[in-house]
Parts: sequence; structure tokens; C-alpha cells
Amino acid sequence: MRLVTVPLLTLMLALPAALPPSAAAQMGPGWGRDAGDRWQGRGGRTADRTRSREGRVTAEHFVADGAEAVLGQGQVRLATMPDSTPESRDLLAYEASLIDRLVLAGYDTLPGTSGPVQVAELRVRQIVAEPAEARRNPVSGEGSVMVSNRGSAVGMAVSVDFTDPLAALIVTHMDLSIRDSATGETLWEARAQIATRDGDPDWGADRIAAQLAAALFEDFPRGG
Repeated sequence: MRLVTVPLLTLMLALPAALPPSAAAQMGPGWGRDAGDRWQGRGGRTADRTRSREGRVTAEHFVADGAEAVLGQGQVRLATMPDSTPESRDLLAYEASLIDRLVLAGYDTLPGTSGPVQVAELRVRQIVAEPAEARRNPVSGEGSVMVSNRGSAVGMAVSVDFTDPLAALIVTHMDLSIRDSATGETLWEARAQIATRDGDPDWGADRIAAQLAAALFEDFPRGG
């Protein structure tokens, strides 16, 4: 943001000698300095543009008692839950990232004749945490008229803000549950989330999916 102070008009006129004493008494000799100081830091955007939340991944992991011995081996089938919210094109990126991580964890993700031993249930949800900022007039200002025993002045301070309004802050949640296909027992669960700006070219679906999938499988198969 740039703050630009523009003098609109300054007229120093000698006041008549008949000026009432009360008027002269109200104006101190330092009015010019005070008037200038009045505009320091005026105008401009005051919204907090900190982005401390953006790009930060948080995750939680849970494992059933005794399940570590059977996790990360055998066949697994990935099932995406129907209430997942990303578009189909983006959802493919999340599924691909999860399959890569399941393979790295030791699973066989190729279809087998005997059926899957475990089922990995994926759910991806996106929630608007902060709405997009409204567009605004980039130029604003304030004026002032002052009179003293030294003369009079008219001034204006103009604030010019060319920063773009922030896009909506989107929180993407990626949840994964691994269940025994025969009993339906939950063996392991994990949740991860990240906040990014809508449409940010640095945070496409592929990158978000890779970050969340890596966080889900951190220290797999341990929980905690």
C-alpha cells in the first residue's frame, strides 16, 4: 500500500488587523506543523493481510489396539466417499496421491482375484473459512481547512491503495479410514487439513493433495 499526501491548495493571506482577539487566541503558532502531522499514516487499507494460516498442514492419526501388525500389507481397495465436495477432475488428484502413499506404505493396490483384504475410505471436503474481500475504491481521502493569525490553508490527504482484495480462504479436509473388509472393523484413521486461497496458482489440487496425503501417512501405521 502506498500513502500519497497531495497539497490541494495553500493560500497564505494576511488577516485584517481587526481580527477579533478571541479568534487569534485559539490558533497557536505551531498550527502548520500540527496540520501536517495530522495526515501521517492516514487513509489506506486497515484489513489484516497476514497469511499465517495459509499453507500450514495439520494432521491427526488414530490406530486400533493391535492393528499395527496387519496394517501396511496385503491388498487394499480405495473407496471415495460420495459426500466428497471437490469437482471430479480435482478429486482424481486426491485419489492418485492416496494410492501412491498406500503403495509406499506396503500395500498392493492392484485388483486381486481373492478380493481386498482392507478398504481405504477417502473423504475430501472443502469449506470456506473466510469469504472473499469485496472490491473497493482504490483512492480515498480527507480534506481540512485551517485559519490562524498567520493566514489560512486548505489541504487534502489522498490514500492510494492498489492492492488486490484477497480471495476466499478455503480449508481442505482430507480424511482416511482403513477398515477390515471382512469384519468392517476400523483399523486406522487419519485426518489432515490445509488452508489456501481460492484460485491461488501456487496451490493447485495436485499440490494440496500431495501435502495432505503425506501428512496422513506420516509415521504410518502408528497413531498418536
